[in-house]
Amino acid sequence: MKNIAIIGFKEKGMSIAKALSLNHNSVQIKAYSSTEKTTVNYKNHKFNPFFNESLEIENLEVSSNIEKTLKDADLILFTVDNSKLEDYFPIIFKYIKKEVTLLFFEKGNFPGTYRNVQNHLLEITKDNPLIKDVMLISGSYNLKSLYQNNLQVVTLSASNKKEALKVRELFKRTNFRIYISLDVIGIEIYSNLAEMAQLIAGMSQGMEFSRVTTAAIIGRTICEAGKITKVLGGQYDSLISSAIFPSVLLHTFDETKINFQIGLDVIRKGKRALGITKHKSPFDALLFFVEQAKIYNIKLPMLNTIYGLLQKEISPKSALDEFIKTDVPFEAIHDFMEEK
Repeated sequence: MKNIAIIGFKEKGMSIAKALSLNHNSVQIKAYSSTEKTTVNYKNHKFNPFFNESLEIENLEVSSNIEKTLKDADLILFTVDNSKLEDYFPIIFKYIKKEVTLLFFEKGNFPGTYRNVQNHLLEITKDNPLIKDVMLISGSYNLKSLYQNNLQVVTLSASNKKEALKVRELFKRTNFRIYISLDVIGIEIYSNLAEMAQLIAGMSQGMEFSRVTTAAIIGRTICEAGKITKVLGGQYDSLISSAIFPSVLLHTFDETKINFQIGLDVIRKGKRALGITKHKSPFDALLFFVEQAKIYNIKLPMLNTIYGLLQKEISPKSALDEFIKTDVPFEAIHDFMEEK
């Protein structure tokens, strides 16, 4: 992979371009920005307040011409918000003239679907001979730390191991450590789970549950996610082996996280809180779980309770009362994991 295209040149795109440039002359990077102002600012090395310096990135060309950016690309990296992906698909396919891999840095569902970006695009491009693979980076990383080449750990989910190794090779001279998972289903499920855990923690605090009770609720949610994992053919141990698990451990009770605040506000302020947020990731995650449960007829009492609180005309007390009435299932570890 010698020619890299980056779609989106805000802080995330800039950080990734900087990391890629550490391979010096081995790659040529082209970045696309939808605004001419960003292109001009970069060309003039204008001071960037986010990184506290003027940006000068080796082997990088910034353009507001998407066709020019994608020309000859071996790898296309998407750093734009998922809500804007409909601006690029399927239009972008007409600019792809050679075999290419698509790599996404934003979690969440593709607009108008119940599937994450990776699995949705894998489905719609499965018969496209020019698309080698669709990959997704997940896990927690800090953009300033990435830009400064501090240690970051992420998971790259891919279906093509050979192409995944090529992507990892691009970052070999950086401290952006990439662990590869070929379990694209499991990573989708547990990426959604990480979002859900923060939402649950916020809602639990709003209902004045103890941390012990909240931990038990999240534990039940993990079990319910395990049911979906097994049915869809994912691997139950992908949660532990991926970079997602540290994110669950570190950020579930972090009150500064937007998902935590949304959950808290829904309980304290009512559903009007949903109307003032533009952040959709926890709802994407919840809708993914609920939709899969409907398709495969899986009982998910904990997730259905959360869904009732967020999406239906039901009070916290009523939702809790309904949950308490549900049967307590008998479950063993082999219900979720394949026999070794």
